[in-house]
Amino acid sequence: MLYDPARRRLVTAASRPYVWHHKVVTLDKTGHREPLRGVLYNSTFHVAVSVDEGGTVCVWCMQDGSREGRFSNAHGDSKVTALSFDKNERRLVTAANDACIRMWNFNNGSLLRT
Repeated sequence: MLYDPARRRLVTAASRPYVWHHKVVTLDKTGHREPLRGVLYNSTFHVAVSVDEGGTVCVWCMQDGSREGRFSNAHGDSKVTALSFDKNERRLVTAANDACIRMWNFNNGSLLRT
């Protein structure tokens, strides 16, 4: 869960992200099929990025709730355990239960570093 004070929105996650702002906005229902590991708000690009334990990464538009991007299999057969942005919010960093850490361009799904 996180709060965007500039837009007065709360983002929560269960099986998919929800944006709370005066009313509930349910995002694309086809985003994730496995339990979410987390959702992060990116203030640089004004998107939310969600990652499930199976390695599916979705990028969500904070304006209308649409899914802007998606890539799968981020860690192969390993389960994703953590996610974060780099300090400039330009790269997504994921970790899995095989002790592998990966850095991504989350806008296009390109693996930048393992």
